[in-house]
Amino acid sequence: MPSSKNINASDSDLLVQFVFKLFDITIPELENMAHQVIVDYINISQDRSVLSNELKTRLSKIGFSQIKALSILKSVMNEHADYVVTFKAEISALSVSDDLSVRLIASEIATCISIDTPPISKERQELPFCYEIELPVLDNTNEAIPYSAIAPGESFPDLGDPLEMIRPFSFEAELIARMSEIPIQNIITRTVSIMHTLMHEELWNKAAEEKFKKWMKGIQLELTYHRLRPQIAKMALSNVACELIDANKISQTDTVFLRKIFEGTDSYMLSIVPIIKPNFINIYNSENRNYMHDHEKWLIDINNSLKLFNKTDNQDHAILGELTKWCWLDWEKPTETRLSMVCHNQWQDWDTPIYASSFFPSKIHWKAEDYPKIDNIQEPSLVIYGSPIYVDLGGTKWLALNPVIGHSLGWTISSSGLFRWVNSTGEIMVESIFWKDGPIGRQAPKMDDVCSDGWLVVASKSAVESIKKLTGQTIKIDAVVRSYGKNPYSLTTRTTESRNRWI
Repeated sequence: MPSSKNINASDSDLLVQFVFKLFDITIPELENMAHQVIVDYINISQDRSVLSNELKTRLSKIGFSQIKALSILKSVMNEHADYVVTFKAEISALSVSDDLSVRLIASEIATCISIDTPPISKERQELPFCYEIELPVLDNTNEAIPYSAIAPGESFPDLGDPLEMIRPFSFEAELIARMSEIPIQNIITRTVSIMHTLMHEELWNKAAEEKFKKWMKGIQLELTYHRLRPQIAKMALSNVACELIDANKISQTDTVFLRKIFEGTDSYMLSIVPIIKPNFINIYNSENRNYMHDHEKWLIDINNSLKLFNKTDNQDHAILGELTKWCWLDWEKPTETRLSMVCHNQWQDWDTPIYASSFFPSKIHWKAEDYPKIDNIQEPSLVIYGSPIYVDLGGTKWLALNPVIGHSLGWTISSSGLFRWVNSTGEIMVESIFWKDGPIGRQAPKMDDVCSDGWLVVASKSAVESIKKLTGQTIKIDAVVRSYGKNPYSLTTRTTESRNRWI
């Protein structure tokens, strides 16, 4: 972000408006970058009138626009509480929003900066009649079209079936039905009804998604995006959850669990900017295309990648964990994932996992902003992996020191760095590194492009000595997964691993 001293007021206003246009595009990478630029602007600018107008406009809309605007205010509320208070009326009103996702983040901001919030109205405390009427029982809650039948990037079909309309949130709908003891058919019917109320179907059906994809292709911006209909389905289900909570049909315990589903942002990861790929990370490039194009030979040669794991980084820090992924953007996207962790020497035998979430200790609700307070970690590994599936904004997957280790050694988490732990004298013990070289989720074919990203967890020499005294004998497991195929649900895959005593 250029300094405000180097651009005049008119240019600054145009820049703010342009960044908000990027913020509105439902592509996670653009949303995250735009979020960071807007936060930086608040930090350096004194004249925020145009920015405030843009935020107020989005706070007055429904759904994801409100969540994005609130995420900005949440990110700056500690340093700029006086600025956030200027949105007092909007925050107070949204703290009792019909949308649980919006309500949760607005309530958090209100609590942190002491904004009064109104009580839930008596009307909201009465359950709508639609939950009480008797509807035909669903004979089958399975989806009519399995995921494997939908090609990568293909839009969901317009079947008109209520269960298909809320895809892929049928499990969450069933969960809410069990919590509230209301028949699943009523929950689904109410959700679909709200979907049509929130936004006209022409804005989120298959034709709308095809139009959006065509637009992205036209500007060569074929990146992973938030699917239109599932966005509306989740928003509607969030409204259903709110109705049932307000009518006391869902217990306090279950409400706490629902927060994990509908808290759609991770403010910590929204602030993280990846570095360029470290030079000791060896990645194939487009010059190796002939080798990678011979897919069968490339799979057979998988053990060669076991030689590419490093014990230390280029500053002689020990590597406790690694997640490296690269892909060549030809039609079948040859992809390699390298997984490494230091763990107990009796770590269970397994068929080498294909996914990071099954290799590292992981839970689908672990969010970076909750670290290092994440608990109930039973697996004896030095690292854990966060892959939150319900985070729409800032949902980057991450790798960090197992906080049980940090707490046991008396270290504390630092306010600077990335998942950085320091000892009592402030010396850096362990931290994470997040790097990126091109968007992994970009649509093929781009024959000259190899994209990659990754995470490292590194420890100082003194940290290694402390960890060894605490844990005793440990091993380092290195694993490689190679795959290719046009359909991600039926990839040709091969795995390999090695286990060696750690340093």
